[in-house]
Amino acid sequence: MSKFLTITAVLLLGAWAIGFFRYDLGLTIHILLLLATLAFIIKVLTEK
Repeated sequence: MSKFLTITAVLLLGAWAIGFFRYDLGLTIHILLLLATLAFIIKVLTEK
């Protein structure tokens, strides 16, 4: 599960970076950043 969350966070951060610097998607980009941050926090909190 931890590897899945890491991959998800990296993909969402990548999508956010591409959208932020390349396209004007407005609020959608910030939602991607929020989701990536939440996935990373969940990963950190669930690791032992």
